[in-house]
Amino acid sequence: MVWLPLLLSLLGLVAAISLSGCADPAEPSPSFDCPEPTGDDDDSVGDDDDSVGDDDDSAGDDDDNSTPANSPPGPPTVQLLPADAGVEDNLHCLVTEAAEDSDGDPISYRFSWLQDGAKTERSTSLLPAAETTYNEEWTCQVAANDGSTWGAAGSSAVRIGANNSPPTAPGLIIEPANAEVGSPLYCLIDEASEDADGDPVYYSFSWELNEVPSDYSGSLIAGDLVEDGDCWTCVVVPYDHTSVGPTAADTVCAAGGAVIPPTQPTVEIVLGPDGSLECVITVASEAPGDPTAVITYLFAWTVDGISTSVVVSEIQAGDTNTGETWTCSATPYDGFQFGDPGEDSFTIP
Repeated sequence: MVWLPLLLSLLGLVAAISLSGCADPAEPSPSFDCPEPTGDDDDSVGDDDDSVGDDDDSAGDDDDNSTPANSPPGPPTVQLLPADAGVEDNLHCLVTEAAEDSDGDPISYRFSWLQDGAKTERSTSLLPAAETTYNEEWTCQVAANDGSTWGAAGSSAVRIGANNSPPTAPGLIIEPANAEVGSPLYCLIDEASEDADGDPVYYSFSWELNEVPSDYSGSLIAGDLVEDGDCWTCVVVPYDHTSVGPTAADTVCAAGGAVIPPTQPTVEIVLGPDGSLECVITVASEAPGDPTAVITYLFAWTVDGISTSVVVSEIQAGDTNTGETWTCSATPYDGFQFGDPGEDSFTIP
């Protein structure tokens, strides 16, 4: 059969085309079209798989090129100067050791201040002295930034006047000690405060009226403020511009009712055995309403009606002459008012 070999040859060619997808164009082949690939073909799916694989490779490449995580800078070392700051000192917040950044990024700083632990609006490295007060604690905080992240803050603190010695209490008196109604009162420092640091000491004056703080300051109370029965207390506080020392106080009371002077004394001139004259108080004066008052006497002498310079109670014998008449006067004083003088006269025999 002649057609049998021809049939076998055609079958072999079809098998070859099925295996390769398409005949090699370089080889002669029967004239027919090669089918176009579709998404349903296994080879097309395989290509899609290869594409997916390529995407995976691409994703892997992206992971290899990602930016490393940023590390925040560490805290800087901070020092607040002066360490022994007083109320007249500006505070300077210094970064004495820079913050470290493991990524090598450039660093900038942010300053903030705490007053006795509370946040303030200050944001510079300088705190003026005018904004501080004695015994306040000021803390400076400094945080570092690397352009992306703030790091932990370093800090330093000082207490204003912590190392200063305060002045001692002054000595204090009010004059007059026996206040007169309608007369001014003077608050006087009779013993200055001492300061161990050698600082100049200043004094703040205030007054209390009948144990109630008043609006009056300074060392003087005008006379029209001094009324019957009122008690005025002067309070003085020493201050060395950094520390406040202990206070001192003194009180006087204006006598209530009419002010009565001491009574008139009785005096007698006694001739001594040596010819001297002595003015003797035979009946002492009294201070009405104040039995504890200490009364002193001011002596004065005249001879034949002419005043002398003698102000003591005795005249020496050599200062007298026969026939002269000497008169002694003794005026009582209770520390507040003068009374009427007592007098006596004696003629030299």
